[in-house]
Amino acid sequence: IRFPAADTFTVETGGSEAFRVDSSQRLILGATSAIDTGTTSLIQAVNAGGARIVLARNDTSTAQNDSIGRIRFYGNDSDGNYDECARLDVIADADHTSTSKASALTVHTTASGAESPTERVRITSDGSVYIGATSCGAFGSRRNLTVANSTTGATLSLYNNATSTNNPRISSNPSGSEINDLGLHAASTNGTIRLYTNNDTERLRVLADGTTSIGALTS
Repeated sequence: IRFPAADTFTVETGGSEAFRVDSSQRLILGATSAIDTGTTSLIQAVNAGGARIVLARNDTSTAQNDSIGRIRFYGNDSDGNYDECARLDVIADADHTSTSKASALTVHTTASGAESPTERVRITSDGSVYIGATSCGAFGSRRNLTVANSTTGATLSLYNNATSTNNPRISSNPSGSEINDLGLHAASTNGTIRLYTNNDTERLRVLADGTTSIGALTS
């Protein structure tokens, strides 16, 4: 244990510094000075290969929905008590075995007027994403994006907030290009919708007044 500066101490192992607590009460691992000098950045880790934080479960068995690790966020408001405001969870997505560690990541936030977090997003072991739901109907081996709301119905909003042109598309092309095997395009700000198939060929157009054209397209 050394005291290299005023109000600072370090712990060394094998002749090398392992960590230090500096004068701002920051715990610094792998460096001799703070990376982020903010006084609220209390734990800082540095490593040449990229620092990692490890959370582990040590148990003889892990059943479905058991916690693997959790990060919790608390606030201390006017009542003088610490209340959990949000959390990130990793849970077992099925019973674990020696060859299968299926796990899911969940995100929880606290609604206005509530005092505890509720699950909002879940990424399952197969890569499906649930927003506002914890499960959905299966579509074979396909991965799902599910958006649910139990009161007013769910909304999936896609928009360009910088310009009225180049509006978003829903596309089946994984290359990220404009060419679609199957695509749905909000073509303009007047509410026109266009459907494309077969190498970005337009097949159907619905105009703002409800007029629908198939094959012989109208402007």
